[in-house]
Amino acid sequence: MDGYINVSGSGFEYLQNFTSEIYGERGQFAHSLKRYLAGPEWHNACRVVKTVEEIPMITEEQIRQQIQWEAMLRDKAYAMQNFVWSRSGEVSEEDYCAIAADMGLAPSPCPWEETLFPHVVDLFVCSKAQEEEIFDCVERHKSLLGIIGNLMMDSLSDRQVISCRGRMLLSQGYVRNFYRGENAYYGTSRPSLFRSSPIDPEEAKFHRLIGHIRIIEFSLWIQKLDYVKQWPCGDVFHGAIAQHYGIPTNGLDVTSDLKVALFFACCYFDQETKRWYPLEKEQFEYANARADVAKLGGDSRYGLIFSAPAARCCGIRIFISVLQRPSAISLLCVVPTKADILLKQASLTICTKTLPIQSTNSS
Repeated sequence: MDGYINVSGSGFEYLQNFTSEIYGERGQFAHSLKRYLAGPEWHNACRVVKTVEEIPMITEEQIRQQIQWEAMLRDKAYAMQNFVWSRSGEVSEEDYCAIAADMGLAPSPCPWEETLFPHVVDLFVCSKAQEEEIFDCVERHKSLLGIIGNLMMDSLSDRQVISCRGRMLLSQGYVRNFYRGENAYYGTSRPSLFRSSPIDPEEAKFHRLIGHIRIIEFSLWIQKLDYVKQWPCGDVFHGAIAQHYGIPTNGLDVTSDLKVALFFACCYFDQETKRWYPLEKEQFEYANARADVAKLGGDSRYGLIFSAPAARCCGIRIFISVLQRPSAISLLCVVPTKADILLKQASLTICTKTLPIQSTNSS
């Protein structure tokens, strides 16, 4: 086994060593990503739009279905964990192989879209010969498949310390999608560091430099705190803390809970009272109902919910990379429960300057 299992910097790369050994190119993350980007799930989405009218609406029923769908997947992940925990280490290789199949890492009677990690291994076939080839790969590498099932159990648990882009951070447990809610259509979505950036390119560079210096100063200061020094669970993510204390950063907040994104898509923050309130009808009755939105060329009539696939094996790493350079992330927009504001389905290109709104389907 030492001949082909390479030492790597993260468990995700370590997993790929196993999947590529079993399936060859089909088990490589780059291959699965290319297949996803070339497939209908990507191309059938409304990704780049110039006006709000191009973004399709989603009904309240679709929101409910999406919430139920993700709850079903989380329950499946919990059931796997409970199965393993209840046996106190007495789980057989066959059991772990079955777990790997239910995760989408081996052929399974479970529908592809109901597996936990549908984009990690390419198990799609277009001939009987390809089907037999995959089953032969599985049969010849059952021990490796059992190891994969065992290894991936950790990815279902939250508060695992994982290696991510040079940091040791706490994992979140199983997540199918990430979301972001915005209470208006702005045409572009920008991280706080770039929302007040000067138009002049040279002044904009200076503005960004000052912003990065502030973040660095904050990081150096917070590192002196005893609580941070004694933090036992990996590294402290200074940028995330800075973001939530009002320091402009180059990051955008996301959540794994669609209901949280709906809150931000249907509510507004009152600067005087420092509290959140549901949007009133007069705030979204017309396109220019809110002066601050109109000033930016936005449309107050609609809210947006952005979403991105979050497959734990490669998706989180891909997602983080997407946030740092111009690449597409899928977006969902909907009609919230007990609210009149219309939310549309859309998608987002996230980069360090301007983020054009785009859209996709996620149910």
